[in-house]
Amino acid sequence: MGKPFFARCVHLNAQVGCKIYETRPEHCRSYRCAWHLGILGERTDRRPDHTGILFQFEQLEGKWHLGIYEAIPGAFENMDRVNYLKDIILTSKKTAHLPMGNPAVRIYPWGADIPPEYPIDKAYSHYNPPPPPTLLKREGNTWVFAGQRRELLMPEVEKPTDGDPPKSL
Repeated sequence: MGKPFFARCVHLNAQVGCKIYETRPEHCRSYRCAWHLGILGERTDRRPDHTGILFQFEQLEGKWHLGIYEAIPGAFENMDRVNYLKDIILTSKKTAHLPMGNPAVRIYPWGADIPPEYPIDKAYSHYNPPPPPTLLKREGNTWVFAGQRRELLMPEVEKPTDGDPPKSL
């Protein structure tokens, strides 16, 4: 969809959620975080919108990594909870078959300015992405984002004409 990391989707509406949910792209339709995959159990208090933490599996050079993203600012203030949930995921029978990278975990705080690996949509043309690669530093058995951080990126919208409502670029 051409959306940078930590950017608001052009299709998000605060009142109704996704404005194109019924016709959303396959990428959105097939996406599953660790909670949605059932790895964290059925408890809804472990959902990303409740914890402020998004856990997702990412493949790099034939190995799997657990990406941990701070989805709500301040969620990493309770790292005991982050580590508890991370351990549930990494010791799950559902993930035991995955060839994991070393280190297996990558942590990204809120606003991590991660270089995208795809073209950016024109709605974000005001965004000047950092050059690759993503800056990570090793801390024990974890990679931690060490690059610049920024505020939530908002898509630009076209100025309305003739009384039309604003549209995303």
